[in-house]
Amino acid sequence: MRIVVVNQRTMARTFRELGHEVLELHLEPGPRSVPAALADHGRDAAWPELLLEVERLSPRTILMGLGDLACPKLFWAIDVHLNSWWHRFYARQFDAVLCSQLPWVRRLEALGAGRVAYLPWFGSQRPWRPWAARGRALCLVARVTPERPVRKRMVEHLVARHGLAHLDGLDAEAMHEAYCDTCIVPNEAIASEVNFRLFEAASCGCAVLNHAAEGGVGHLFELGPEVLEFTDIHTLDAQVRALLAEPSRAEAMGRAAWERVRREHLPEHRCAAILETATRVAGTAPRGALADAHAWAAVDLLAEGGMVEPPAGPVLAALGALGRTEPWAFTGLVRTLWRAGETGEVLRLLRAALGQRAFAGDLEADLTASGAALRAGDPDLARAFWLGHARAHGLADRGGSGSPVDLLLSWAGECERAGHDMRPGLRFNAARTVPGSAMECLLWANELEPGQPGIMRRLDAVAARHPGVEEFRLSVLSWLGLREPGDWRLGLELGLVNLRAMRLAQGLEELALARGAALAKGAARRFDTVLAARGGAALAATVRGLEARPQGAAASVPSADSPPSAPSR
Repeated sequence: MRIVVVNQRTMARTFRELGHEVLELHLEPGPRSVPAALADHGRDAAWPELLLEVERLSPRTILMGLGDLACPKLFWAIDVHLNSWWHRFYARQFDAVLCSQLPWVRRLEALGAGRVAYLPWFGSQRPWRPWAARGRALCLVARVTPERPVRKRMVEHLVARHGLAHLDGLDAEAMHEAYCDTCIVPNEAIASEVNFRLFEAASCGCAVLNHAAEGGVGHLFELGPEVLEFTDIHTLDAQVRALLAEPSRAEAMGRAAWERVRREHLPEHRCAAILETATRVAGTAPRGALADAHAWAAVDLLAEGGMVEPPAGPVLAALGALGRTEPWAFTGLVRTLWRAGETGEVLRLLRAALGQRAFAGDLEADLTASGAALRAGDPDLARAFWLGHARAHGLADRGGSGSPVDLLLSWAGECERAGHDMRPGLRFNAARTVPGSAMECLLWANELEPGQPGIMRRLDAVAARHPGVEEFRLSVLSWLGLREPGDWRLGLELGLVNLRAMRLAQGLEELALARGAALAKGAARRFDTVLAARGGAALAATVRGLEARPQGAAASVPSADSPPSAPSR
C-alpha cells in the first residue's frame, strides 16, 4: 500500500518494515497544502492509498487540500483531552479520528467530529535489564516549569523524601536509557490522561506508579500486577514506600508491564489497527472546498486560543458562504470579525441573523451571538438572542434583571444543561474572547462582579467535573473557605484538592481542621465516612491521628480579595 505519513517518523518506519511504500512528510507549522507537498515529492493527489497525520503537539501543522485526495485520511489526535475544542472541526475533513484517550471517543463524536476510533499511544521493544544491574531506585524524566506546579511539587516531595532522580532535557534515546537504568517511575499526568511516559517507562521494565487516568488504564495494563495508580500525594507516597520495601514485588511489576508492551503495545500493533480502521471508514470524508472550510474553522478556534495568528481574510473567505446555512460557520465568522476589530460588521451580521431567526435554538450560535453583542456594547441585542433561544427550547426566561451578569449566568446554566460546561485546555481571556462554555460565562460574570460566593461556588462545581484544574480549584475553594471557616464540607474538599495538587502537609492540615469543625458540630462520624469514601481508609485513619491546629494555621492559598483566573493546563 502507498501510505503518506505526516510528522511521525516511528510510524513511517514501521509501515516500511511491514512492506508498505511510505512517503514521509515533515511539514512546517501553520496551514500547509498536502497536494502541493505531494507535488514537491513528484507525486500527485492520486498517489496515496492512505494518509495518516499524527498530531504535532506544538507548534501546529494544519493540513489543507485534503478534499482533493480520494484515499482514506486519518488523524491521530494525541492531545485530545486538551484540544477537543479545535479538533472537533479539524477532524471533519478526515474519514476518521484516531483518539488516544478512551473516554474522549464518545465525547468527540458528540462534538460532531465524525467517525472516532480508539487508538492509544505505543511503547518500544527494549531488552530486559535485571533490576540488580540498575543504578537508580526512583527516577522521572520530565520538564518541570512554573507552568506545571503540580508536577513541580510532586518532584520536590519525592526528591526530599525518597531520593528521586529528576532528569530533564534528554532526547528520546537518552530518556529510554535512563529508564532502563531505573526501577520505579512515578508518572504525573497533566489532566488524568494516558500519556507517553506510561508506555516509555513500561517498555523499559520499570514499575510505573501512574497518575490515575480518567477511565483508568485497566484496558491497557492489569492494575496491581503490572501498574499501580494514585490520585494524590498521600497515596503516591505510600506506594513508593511499599515498593522500595518490597523490591521483588516491584521488579515483578516492571517485568509484567514490559511483557505486556511486547505483546500488545508496539508500533506494529498500532499500524495493524490503523489499516483496519482505514478499510472500514474509506470514502466518508468530505471532498472539495468543504474539507478546507472545516480546517479554517479549526484555525479560527486556534486563533481564539491565542495559538496562531492567521490573517482574517482566508478564514472569512472559507466560512463566508457557509455562514448563512451552517451554524458552525456563522460562529466562526462572528469570532473572526470580532478579533479583527470589525465591531460594526459584527453588529450588522448579528442583527441580520436575529431578524431572519437564523439558527434560533442552536446553543453555540446563540451563545456566540449573544456574547459578541455583549462585547460590542449592545446588551439589548445580547438579551434578544437569549430570549430567542429560550423560546426555541420552551425555557423560562431566567435572565433575572437583564443585567450582563444575569444574562451570563443564564447562559452558564443552559450550557451546563447541554453538557457544554468547559472547553478543557482553552485558556479563556475574559477581556478579549467570546464565551463558549459554562465555565467561560461564569469567569466573565466574575470579572464583571467579583466576589459573589454564588458565582464562586458555581465555578468550583463546574471545575470539579474535570481533571487537571487543581490549581484553579485551590484558589476558588480557599477564597470560599476564608469566608466560611466553619463549613467542614468545604474544608474537606479543600483538603482533598490540596492532596491532588501534591501538597501533602497543607492537605492533611486542612483535613484536620475540617475534622475539628465537624467534631464541634457533632458530625465527626459523618466526616470520617465521607473522607473514607472520597480519599480511602488509609487517609481517613491518618487524619484521625492528627491533632487539629487552630483555625489561623490553615494553609489557604490566595488573598481573600483575589478572584480566580481562568483554569490553565
